[in-house]
Amino acid sequence: MLTALQFCVYNSMRIILIAAAAMLICPSARASECRTVPRDDARWKALDRRYAIIETGTFNRDPKLLFSVYSPDFEAHRFNAPGRVETL
Repeated sequence: MLTALQFCVYNSMRIILIAAAAMLICPSARASECRTVPRDDARWKALDRRYAIIETGTFNRDPKLLFSVYSPDFEAHRFNAPGRVETL
């Protein structure tokens, strides 16, 4: 019978071994090379818009505006059975 400490060590070692094996087998699992992003890139502008929304919502004390940043802007549907649709 394993103690709680032995169980935690065993599980953490198992996770590390599985991750190492995945990186050896699948090269795309490795992190990509870091590159600098130009200042006029669209990603910076999108990030700036998000921070502006957070700032405006904070100053106006508008929780609906604050939660709009974190809520997804899409809706997914799963078709479980004929005629039955579940919205995720």
